[in-house]
Amino acid sequence: MENTFYWIMEYGKVLLSYGLLMFVWPLTVFRGFLKGRGATFKFSFCVTVQVVIINTAVLMLGLLQILNAWTMRILFYGIFFYSIREWFKVTTERKNKFKYLVNGSFGFKNFVHLEVRKYVRKLEELLKPVWLQYKRNWQEYTLLVLIIVYGMIYFSWGAFQNTSYGFGDMYVHHAWTYGLTQGKIFSAGVYPEAMHCVIYSIHTLLGVKLFSCYLFMAGIHISIILVAAYCFLKEIFRWRFCAIFVLAVFLVLDVSCVDEVFSMSRLQWTLPQEYGFHTMYLCALYLMKYLLSEKTTKLKKRELEQCVDENLLIFVFSLAASIAIHFYVTIMAFFLCAAVAVCLWKRIFTKKHFLPLVAGVMVGVVVAAAPMLGALASGIPFQGSIGWAMNVINGTDTGEGRTHAIQAGNKTEEPIGSQNQLENPGLGSQTQDITDSNDLQQEPEEVNRSFISIVQKSWESVKKAVVKIYNLAKEKMQGVYKYGYEMLYTKARALWIVGVTCLVAVICVLYNLYYAYREIRDYSTDNRKMEYSRGYPMILLATLFYMIIYAGPYIKLPELIAGSRLCSTEHLLLIALFIILLDMGYTVLEKCLDERFLKHTVGVVTVALVAGVYVSGCYHGYLYYELTRYNAAVSVTNDVIETLPENTYTIVSTTDEIYQVIQDGRHEELHTFIKNQRKETYTLPTEYIFFFVEKQPIRYAHSHFFSGPEWLAKNKYENFYTGHSISVGENIDHSEISPEAAKQTIGYLGKPAQAYSVLANRTILESQMYEWCAAFEEAYPNEMKIYYEDEAFVCYYVQQNVQRLYELGLK
Repeated sequence: MENTFYWIMEYGKVLLSYGLLMFVWPLTVFRGFLKGRGATFKFSFCVTVQVVIINTAVLMLGLLQILNAWTMRILFYGIFFYSIREWFKVTTERKNKFKYLVNGSFGFKNFVHLEVRKYVRKLEELLKPVWLQYKRNWQEYTLLVLIIVYGMIYFSWGAFQNTSYGFGDMYVHHAWTYGLTQGKIFSAGVYPEAMHCVIYSIHTLLGVKLFSCYLFMAGIHISIILVAAYCFLKEIFRWRFCAIFVLAVFLVLDVSCVDEVFSMSRLQWTLPQEYGFHTMYLCALYLMKYLLSEKTTKLKKRELEQCVDENLLIFVFSLAASIAIHFYVTIMAFFLCAAVAVCLWKRIFTKKHFLPLVAGVMVGVVVAAAPMLGALASGIPFQGSIGWAMNVINGTDTGEGRTHAIQAGNKTEEPIGSQNQLENPGLGSQTQDITDSNDLQQEPEEVNRSFISIVQKSWESVKKAVVKIYNLAKEKMQGVYKYGYEMLYTKARALWIVGVTCLVAVICVLYNLYYAYREIRDYSTDNRKMEYSRGYPMILLATLFYMIIYAGPYIKLPELIAGSRLCSTEHLLLIALFIILLDMGYTVLEKCLDERFLKHTVGVVTVALVAGVYVSGCYHGYLYYELTRYNAAVSVTNDVIETLPENTYTIVSTTDEIYQVIQDGRHEELHTFIKNQRKETYTLPTEYIFFFVEKQPIRYAHSHFFSGPEWLAKNKYENFYTGHSISVGENIDHSEISPEAAKQTIGYLGKPAQAYSVLANRTILESQMYEWCAAFEEAYPNEMKIYYEDEAFVCYYVQQNVQRLYELGLK
């Protein structure tokens, strides 16, 4: 219970700090510019512009080699307090109050009361527009808040069940963020570091532990992704409440294969790509709003700013933020924006929109890339992940990339659509025959027959080309269906999805033909209806684009993105595709029923959708972590950090603890300790030494599924993982230490961390550590004490005189 309370407090710290940095700071500093703007614009500004500001500030300070806690605090706190300087301005009234207070003619309590009331009134003025906005749309916002809270619980559940990092990449990103605390940007090479800069800023400016930030950030940031998707979808649908339905179904509907489970699980791990998902939706949203805007909105009255549209501004910063966070997000945003661009292509190629849009894209790229280019110019090379991403595209990656494996298994197959071409006489030879001197003397009938023959042959060539293109397209689409829809979903679901896709396509065509007919008949157009009719094809095209990207390796196309990373976004868009039918139904009902009555049905429909999913057996399951250590190891490490002074202790354990303890104490690798204890002289210089021993060595990074109440999720996804090492709930996959295992040896490994990923090696090392502790206790009676012990894990410790260190080499 005590540990649960501790983690709840840490979660609260991360949540509060994230809100202060990402919302309170920009809303206060830019309150003049944001005054009078809508809630959607303010939200979008905070989660895009603020990311770019933090990324640019941190990396530029690093390039200037002045990145440290003090420069960050001076910069961000200085700007913040300068922006609110008028709140503390010493007015004549305040001077008189101070004067009377000093003279004793004004009570101290009365003085404090008046000052507090003044700031309370200011706070009320700031919150009044928020309350009025909520009051006007209370049904919508209440449901949205409930959905967000549920999403945060679902995606944070694992962080409370298993209080360690759920994916190996999180350790890497923690190390890169730790590099920022040492003043080193791009410590492992040039790589988009916006997420690392945000977490570093939370840690530096507000004092939250890096470990807590990485443990809980994803479960908190999912709220930003959901709100961004909501903002995008409410502009797509004719009836804005349908966006609520999409989010509700997305959070409760199950998925059907390993790739989808992996993609949904990534949303609970603090990783750059998923951290940047909100920028993808905002890019598409503000591109659409910019192209549909009838007039340009001015930012200020100054001449330089009169040509800038506020929608274009957020689009540019969303693009810049996506590049600064992760290149994969930019690729995903491109295809979502491509769906918007296809539907609004006429508006793109206008004098009003085209040149500002091109200029905006260039500015966004330059703003995001400038710090990275500066680092490259200073001699810092690209990080290895850049090469990995290129290997995925060219098909040589052996991890998440699938192209190489598919091609290796189909070496003897003909490429899709490849056929032996028929030999046809070229037009050049025909022309030569016609213009030959002998042909000039032919009779008119012979000339006509030659001309007809040419036309016939040309027609045959055109028909063959058309048939070939048709067959190729058909084969590709069959591949997309087989290796996309069927692979990600069951056959039954795939048929439903394709059926609804075709139905929506037909309805969109009929919808646009109807309003085109009305425009011709009435010589006028209903702009609102015409613009909303374009929203449905955007969702339809986006689902097709992402599905083609996923199936790309199977249909001889480049794998632009590792396929499994697309699934969560595709899942949401496909749900939106189905909700289009509900949106059309509400469009019809609007003509028959009062709009206020329809608003009151939103809660009922949302509950009905969720209940329908639950009753049908399609309710989602619990996700998983790639488990690397026991909760006891995390708790003991935290307790040591909180109890003992900095750098007075050393923890001897596997690699995982180093990320938790690195800023407070010392860490010694278990593999290194076992090797060095065989030496004649081996000491550790701190007063306290803690020895972590797994009595039941854990199978490193196996898929561990959570458990919990059925209202939150069900135990079902582990059934997909046949042939994989998995565990569920409290039943963790492990081995047992033994004296026999302690006598064995492991082979040479390049890094100590590699010794723990193989269960046999881990068992040997943990057994040897346990035997060493027993031998040390025998050599130094009453010196070795137990700090914590349960059936799976034990922590020993010794306290030594730093002037007379214990000899740890017992052999």
